[in-house]
Amino acid sequence: MGLSTASSRDETIAKVEKLIRKEGADIVFEAVGVQSTYDYITEIVRPDGKIVAVGAATGPIAVDFWKLFFNELNIIGIHVYDQNAFEIAIQLLNKYPDLFRNFVSKVIGYDNLQKKFESLAKGNASVMKILVKNE
Repeated sequence: MGLSTASSRDETIAKVEKLIRKEGADIVFEAVGVQSTYDYITEIVRPDGKIVAVGAATGPIAVDFWKLFFNELNIIGIHVYDQNAFEIAIQLLNKYPDLFRNFVSKVIGYDNLQKKFESLAKGNASVMKILVKNE
């Protein structure tokens, strides 16, 4: 499937070079929405490649437009998904559960859900995604 995660700039660049090629990935998804990932995103996508920016940023983000122009990169912005995207996502999750398991940092129930959301909103947690289990 070609999906891989990394936790730092150096690890990301090394994985792209090792797993794909030194020229970069065909498509790079940025779903964190922080400046530090945009600081190197143009380094990991191949010339004429695509950057899919999932609307996760909480404010303006700077991008290296010189590399964007020079390498003729395409940026696609996504804010919300349609019903078809959710159906495809569910199929992928069911087909490749181990691949996506590391994306979920924590599974929580409905008990004290309000307090858990308040804690997250204050920035008191270091998580990627939290799954609320329907039980």
